[in-house]
Amino acid sequence: MFTMESNAGKEEIAGLCNAIKQMGLQARRVNGEHYITIHPIGDEEGVNLENLASMPGVKSFKAVQGRYKIIARENHEEYAGNQNVMPITIGSENPVTLGNGELIIIAGPCAVQTYDQTYEVAMAAKEAGAQILRGGTLKPRSSAHSNMGALEERTEILIQVGKDVGMPVMTEVLDQDHVSYLNDKVDAMWTGARRAVSDPLYRHVGSKSKVPVLIKNNIYFTNVGDWLASAEYVAKEGNTDIALIYRGELGEASSNRDGKFNSKAILFANKESVCPIIVDPSHSAGRTWMVESLIYSSVALPGVKGLMIEVIPEGAEPGDIETDYQQALRPSEFGPIVQRAKEMYAVVHAEK
Repeated sequence: MFTMESNAGKEEIAGLCNAIKQMGLQARRVNGEHYITIHPIGDEEGVNLENLASMPGVKSFKAVQGRYKIIARENHEEYAGNQNVMPITIGSENPVTLGNGELIIIAGPCAVQTYDQTYEVAMAAKEAGAQILRGGTLKPRSSAHSNMGALEERTEILIQVGKDVGMPVMTEVLDQDHVSYLNDKVDAMWTGARRAVSDPLYRHVGSKSKVPVLIKNNIYFTNVGDWLASAEYVAKEGNTDIALIYRGELGEASSNRDGKFNSKAILFANKESVCPIIVDPSHSAGRTWMVESLIYSSVALPGVKGLMIEVIPEGAEPGDIETDYQQALRPSEFGPIVQRAKEMYAVVHAEK
């Protein structure tokens, strides 16, 4: 891995990347807060990369090993030995930076249903302090007979509401065709919680996605390394604008609403990687009455830079909501909780 000088120019960066490619390798650029790093990708056997350390603009070279080379904290000079993360920016018209010191709130319905319903939730969430609108447009369901949604119609609703309220939008990506469809429409996409670390979608979203990618932990996982390895697959293929979403674990429970919230997984992920972490307290809790407590405990953890919270209209009844009614907050609950969470975050993470 090469760390470039802080004042390295485009020609110097391009020169190093070209030299790496001439050795038969690929070069992945990662933009840190203060330094750019270049990561050679491919079979390095018989290749002496250290010879390139004297090229113009190169600050240092480090031979790296391990399962996740690109996102590993120890491989980034400016992040090694601290708990800071590599910021990513979501959106272009109303950009939001995740990881720059402010708690980012991502809020919206679990599933996009109608324009009016989504607009009501988005406006209430924004007024309460949310910066990004979330909404599922094609939902993976545990039952083959449940409504997964109508992709094109619901995506257009999400996009239009985002424009009308002035918020970046994000949704879940389910397969390779979904990536291609969403690429020029949404500001970020996340992968779901039922994927194995070797899922081909991670490679595809890494090579084809044009927006930041958020990686949810597998609901059945017991190894944080698999979660980070999934992110490494994305980074290796070219997209290094990555965040991690912790959404709880099923563990031994028979129901998604009876899983567990593992703070140690979040601590370990931050210790090992430079990716910003978002906590999804709605899915972690599975029940509305638990969400508030998980929010407050989450904002105190190092590496947590955002929350993804499900919100429904104030007067919604169970029959009005397709999915996750049991774990969503209403605007009257959401507003005060977000305000307290941001106050707590500012105190806990104030620079010493």
